[in-house]
Amino acid sequence: LWVGIVDVPGHERFVRNMVAGASGVDAVCLVVAADDGVMPQTREHLQIAELLGVRSGVVALNKIDLVDADGRELAVDDVRRFLKGSFLQDAPILPVSTVSGEGLEALREALLDAARKAPLKDLSGVFRLPIQRVFAAQGFGPLVTGIPFGGRVHLEERLEILPAGLPSRVRGIQAYGEAAESAEAGHSVALNLADVSHRQVARGDVVAAPGFLTPTRVLEIRTRVLPGFPKSLEGVVPVRLHVGTAEVLGMASPVDRRRIDPGEEGIVEVRLEAPVVAAAGDHAILRWQSPMRTLGGGRILALTGLRRGRLKGRDLQNLEAAESAAADPA
Repeated sequence: LWVGIVDVPGHERFVRNMVAGASGVDAVCLVVAADDGVMPQTREHLQIAELLGVRSGVVALNKIDLVDADGRELAVDDVRRFLKGSFLQDAPILPVSTVSGEGLEALREALLDAARKAPLKDLSGVFRLPIQRVFAAQGFGPLVTGIPFGGRVHLEERLEILPAGLPSRVRGIQAYGEAAESAEAGHSVALNLADVSHRQVARGDVVAAPGFLTPTRVLEIRTRVLPGFPKSLEGVVPVRLHVGTAEVLGMASPVDRRRIDPGEEGIVEVRLEAPVVAAAGDHAILRWQSPMRTLGGGRILALTGLRRGRLKGRDLQNLEAAESAAADPA
């Protein structure tokens, strides 16, 4: 069993990196320090994971060597209260210490169990890889890394780099650090690309099978505004859209109602300053531009490219039909 682990930063200043890193994961290990307890960014991280569609995981209560028995019990109770109502409310809370080694073996077993229970990826779809990192290796050319969202890729296969539309070819593949003939959705992948320079490729771009995906500046998202957000989503709101590994500035507005209150959901049209590459059914996160705070998120219904404002009956019916079809890859 191959298990890839993505370590995302916990500090609130790096939530944008956390969102990019968490896209594509199947389960989470939420780490809470026993001496600090639940922090504000812990709450935001958990909310983002839920908005990205993660539905399972474990909790590591770290640094238990820094608290006594009563402190440990209080920390466990604090975490359990915090998790109530979330997708981790029934997850195991595992006290661990990286100093003494206590609990680490139980944590390993819990992580393996979570990995074994992760749903299998759909390999019948179009291959697409949101790029996490880009770098150049002398004598090899550009290398890109990430977790494919769908499909398979093979050596010498023709691909395109979006949104620029640059044609490329797969010169080499590594999966989990080892040379491979092919890679597939869910793998931790590095691709060596031919016919392009590493300066033409950036994090947030997508490497995909050619002819299927079209960049867009306007998309519609079934959005849930987080219950703890201090205001409703109404009018036109400046946001940062996170989808895959991309982060783009834009404006968001409800199109099926006048406003969406905290804890409620509705359809939001997002108009972007730069094109993004995504597909119907992808999870997206909306963050307030300033101050930077997660507003909500959900699943993309359509990428129409049309600026329409408030939608009427037939338009809404079309979006709802697209939403119901999102579970069917064909």
